[in-house]
Amino acid sequence: MPDKSLQAQPKLHIYGGSAALCLEGSFRGQGEPTVNIDVAPKPDGRNVDWSRKITVQLSHNELTVITGIMLGYAQTLQCGRPDKGINLSRQPGKVYVSASAGSGQIYGVPLTVGDTAKAADFLLARVTLGSFTGSVEASIASVRGACALLRNQ
Repeated sequence: MPDKSLQAQPKLHIYGGSAALCLEGSFRGQGEPTVNIDVAPKPDGRNVDWSRKITVQLSHNELTVITGIMLGYAQTLQCGRPDKGINLSRQPGKVYVSASAGSGQIYGVPLTVGDTAKAADFLLARVTLGSFTGSVEASIASVRGACALLRNQ
């Protein structure tokens, strides 16, 4: 049985000018693979203050849509929780991630084309880990089909 402890899960760090993003593999409820998203400030523009991070654990639906955003099948998603939230949106040449909590706690990280490719790979691995087939191709098709439901909304 694989080690499901948080310490044993993969992580991807992406650093912007004033904040950083961490995608971390995790599990929900009955062992369903998902991702925790952490966004933390870089108060001096250099060092990340992870003690001030904003964290959201993705639901199955959110994981699907965020993977779709990185793959180009969806445009935007708001992951709201009581007192905090993370928003992702495709913009020309980048995906922009912003996080907010309480008053005055707002952080943003632009993901370059290369960052977006790394994030897509990371997220797709988590979707595939939780799939019935274990097939990356089937997971891509599932994400694409699910995100098609978001059109015209």
